[in-house]
Amino acid sequence: MSERGIIIVGGGPVGLALALLLARREVSSTVIDARGLEVARSDQRLLALARGTVDLLRPLLDLPQEACAPIRTVVVSSAGEFGRVVIREDDLGIGPLGVTVRYGASVQMQEVTSQSSYLSVNDTRLHFGLGAAAIADIEIRWPLGKIEKLASVAAGQLVVVTEGAGITRTQKFQ
Repeated sequence: MSERGIIIVGGGPVGLALALLLARREVSSTVIDARGLEVARSDQRLLALARGTVDLLRPLLDLPQEACAPIRTVVVSSAGEFGRVVIREDDLGIGPLGVTVRYGASVQMQEVTSQSSYLSVNDTRLHFGLGAAAIADIEIRWPLGKIEKLASVAAGQLVVVTEGAGITRTQKFQ
């Protein structure tokens, strides 16, 4: 009897996890995806994983903590419809609701919210801990969809960014 490999259609998170599982069981597999390997490797989008998915993949993958940014709030709404639902990790008492991951680089993600409850206002400044890093690359996705990238921004300072104008002011922390 000849051994035949398994063909996996789709090189996304599920297809690659299946290929990894099969390889650990010494079962040959081939992943086929619509994108070529070099295009897939150059993809810089974030991968958002729900808590359940993270729990399922944790035994398969060695995801370093510094490569994962926790998802603490999920907002569910429908364009053109009335209302929205906001779910926070504190509401469920289970810790982060998921993580965002970008392979090959550490990613942190936060969202500016002007208010979160009746008669309250949130600080619109975002704070990111960089550990020992002296610089960081910043990518901002503005509300209307424009993406602004700022390279090699020095740590230890307040950076004011104006949409379309880049960094408009900095102030060193003392």
